[in-house]
Amino acid sequence: MDEEKNYYIKHKRKEFEKIIDDIANKYALIDSVRDYAKQLLHIPLHGYMRVKKVDYIFALVIFAISEVEGIPVKRALNIFEKSFKRGILDKRTIMRIIRTIGTYIGRKRTIGEYIELMGGRFGEDVVVEAKKLMEIIGINPNSFSINLSTTAGLLYLSLLKCGKKKTEVEIGKLFGISMVSVRNGIHNIIKKIGEKCEAIFYEEEKRDIKHEDKIGGQNTMIEQEQEDEA
Repeated sequence: MDEEKNYYIKHKRKEFEKIIDDIANKYALIDSVRDYAKQLLHIPLHGYMRVKKVDYIFALVIFAISEVEGIPVKRALNIFEKSFKRGILDKRTIMRIIRTIGTYIGRKRTIGEYIELMGGRFGEDVVVEAKKLMEIIGINPNSFSINLSTTAGLLYLSLLKCGKKKTEVEIGKLFGISMVSVRNGIHNIIKKIGEKCEAIFYEEEKRDIKHEDKIGGQNTMIEQEQEDEA
């Protein structure tokens, strides 16, 4: 098996680097994506030696696009949608390889980092507003659990607050999800904000009632004392 691995590394690396260059040239990918995809060749994915070579290399390129450009894998996949439709690439195999790469690298963004990455392209004020919203609705910025619909909704509402409105379609394309998913995320956030505000309102109302009861009780005691003195 070691001999097989060594042969694979020695004889295939240059060939694969050439294919990555060809893909980068064809799709006008930036140099940093090209270089990162080549770096990924060192990952020991020898269990995938028997998958189609084109699926293996495109998986590296798609993962590199997602990481370097800070976009969801789903959106990176859309760049090669025609190849999937023609049956040149197998999406299921590519996704399996991408998950393996992600596990090996162990690099996963928190939702706070993701918001900084996606919102940062529109300005620091958008990131600040998004983080305020996260705090209001109780999302932990250090959580690795990222719901694209909610994250897209956060960005949409933050852009709106900062006077940099984008359509739901534009935000959906940015995250690689549908307009309906963006809209659902927006509605869920607004609902949570409403519930939070309602909870705060009732909490304040309860405090006010307790305060009034306390004052009312004190007044009753004073009136009783005055009656006793009379």
